[in-house]
Parts: sequence; C-alpha cells; structure tokens
Amino acid sequence: MRARRALALAVLLILPGLAATTPAAAAQAKAGCVIPAEVDPEHHAGFCALLQEIRAFVARQDVCSHFAGEEADDAARRRELEKAMAK
Repeated sequence: MRARRALALAVLLILPGLAATTPAAAAQAKAGCVIPAEVDPEHHAGFCALLQEIRAFVARQDVCSHFAGEEADDAARRRELEKAMAK
C-alpha cells in the first residue's frame, strides 16, 4: 500500500513538471504559488506546476506521513498530534 501511494505521488509530482518546460509556463505556474511548510523538500520541485487539488493532496499526504505511527510522549504532545491530524 505504501509503495503504491509513493508511486502515485511521484507520478503526480513529475508529470506536471515535464509539461511546464517553457519559461512562460513555468513562470505562470510559480506566479501565485506558495509551497506550504508541511510539504516535504523532496516534493518542492514541480509542486507549483500541479493543479490546486493535487497540491492540497500532496500537502495533506506529507502531513499524514510525518505523523504516521508517532506515539505521544506526554499529554501536551498528544494534543499537538491530535490537532495536526484533525486538519
């Protein structure tokens, strides 16, 4: 399951980047795009060329992957994790 998700994410990130090969297309894609802090650095390349819905999916997937399997050490960390997972 994890391998399929990683493959789908890789395809979603690579293909739009290939489409934005002209300087005009790349500039237009980057003009209104801000990469959220929760997006992993390895997903930054080509991120702004993606459709908004796919960018939202990538950001959400990176948040989920970040917290996956983490156990809370104390009550404060548990609240932090629950707040982040509720988004």
